Amino acid sequence: MTECGCVYVEPDHYTWELSCTQPTARREHACSECGRAILPSEQYEKYVGTDDGDFFTHKTCLDCLSVRDEFFCGSFCWGAIWEYLHEHVQAISGQVSSECLLRLTPGAREGVIALIDKCFDEFDDDDEETDETE
Repeated sequence: MTECGCVYVEPDHYTWELSCTQPTARREHACSECGRAILPSEQYEKYVGTDDGDFFTHKTCLDCLSVRDEFFCGSFCWGAIWEYLHEHVQAISGQVSSECLLRLTPGAREGVIALIDKCFDEFDDDDEETDETE
């Protein structure tokens, strides 16, 4: 378990890994998690697996891989790590330690800080709504 807390995900089914590599892109790809372009000469994770007998490939940028490695313990759902991390950050009231942030890649750190800021904005909005109803 990481000291950053664990995002636990209960997937409704599991996939089987056929291969998992970190190649260098020769052409542009889209990250399966954040959707940003993985540019030529950039490394990424290429995961090839099967899901109910169907083959699939997920390509994950190193920033999203950094988030997944730092915050997720065990299972995760492809394409949803930022959604699950958002729920986790809300549950811990945005209290992510600076040590955890420092272990992330710079791009991942920027994304997590933006997520923390979004959660604090949501907390402020909830407080304003409570004040108005009282």
